[in-house]
Amino acid sequence: MIGWCVLGIAGIVFPKRRPDIYEKSPQITKKRIGGIPLVSILGAVTLGVAGWGAFSALLPAFTGEMSYLLGTVLFFVIIPFVIYYAFYFYRKMDSYERMHRKIWMGINW
Repeated sequence: MIGWCVLGIAGIVFPKRRPDIYEKSPQITKKRIGGIPLVSILGAVTLGVAGWGAFSALLPAFTGEMSYLLGTVLFFVIIPFVIYYAFYFYRKMDSYERMHRKIWMGINW
């Protein structure tokens, strides 16, 4: 979790700390939401999730309460599967659509 926290902080400060490298990055990494670089927003999300995970992992050692730990484990185990299969089926539908266009409409991609 500490490594994730460091990664999140690096993502937050990257556009301001090294603007020379940030400006040379691919176009997709330079997107902004409300004037804030997307890299910084995702860095803040990463820092928040890592901080919550570290808190939930350390809480039982200090209080003996296990409810946070169970939720954290379920979050870090189930969410990746949900994301994986969502993108898997999305890409599968996309490939079917491309195949349909190629066969029936004569469009080559």
